[in-house]
Amino acid sequence: MYPILVNDRVFGAMVEAIAKLSLKRGTFVTLRDVMVQCMEGSPSAHPLVLSTMKDLAPLEGHIRIYLRLGQRQIGRVEPMKAELAKHLQREVKTRDLVCFCCLQIAHELG
Repeated sequence: MYPILVNDRVFGAMVEAIAKLSLKRGTFVTLRDVMVQCMEGSPSAHPLVLSTMKDLAPLEGHIRIYLRLGQRQIGRVEPMKAELAKHLQREVKTRDLVCFCCLQIAHELG
């Protein structure tokens, strides 16, 4: 389980991604579902998503989120963080990856 502290804007991005994916699937989804969708089905990082990531920084805040991933997804966390770090040209934490995945899915679903 990953405890993550995020700011209001990142929390809003999470809620938006959960809502859009819920509407697409026709059932309520969780943050984990958004992460799985991103990790298993998303194409490369969209430039607009990367730009938004930079605009939202710093991502840390007072809202505590708990994310539980399955073993398959846990194995994808570090490689995805390394890839995102290349794009952002800075160190990437799990919080950054979660924010990225939420923005990416929201962008993909329009």
